[in-house]
Amino acid sequence: MLLTQDRLERAVALLTQRAGEREGRRVPRVPVRGTVPAVLEPDSRPELVTLRDISRRGLGITHRGALPEGRQVLVGLPASPARTEWLRCVVGHCARLTPDTFLVGPEFVDEPSAVAGA
Repeated sequence: MLLTQDRLERAVALLTQRAGEREGRRVPRVPVRGTVPAVLEPDSRPELVTLRDISRRGLGITHRGALPEGRQVLVGLPASPARTEWLRCVVGHCARLTPDTFLVGPEFVDEPSAVAGA
């Protein structure tokens, strides 16, 4: 048996809501594992970062270097198999996880722009 798409979406939404309420968060976050492109330094090229979670407010990513709070970054999220939406974000927090890995929390600041094939 397979769950219908609607049933799966409802279950995930309810589980996410419950987790957010337990953690005392303003908006619940969804754990995700994968990589996404990001432009983390001014005038730099996109690089892949590890995505840990996502919410309506922002993302949790890991990176090899610290990023200062307040820095503007671009993060690319898939909009379709052939299209990436680039989201302008501001780093809300950054904390060291290991000697060479940082947990970075970019927060969304405006509407996405779509880039075909990116």
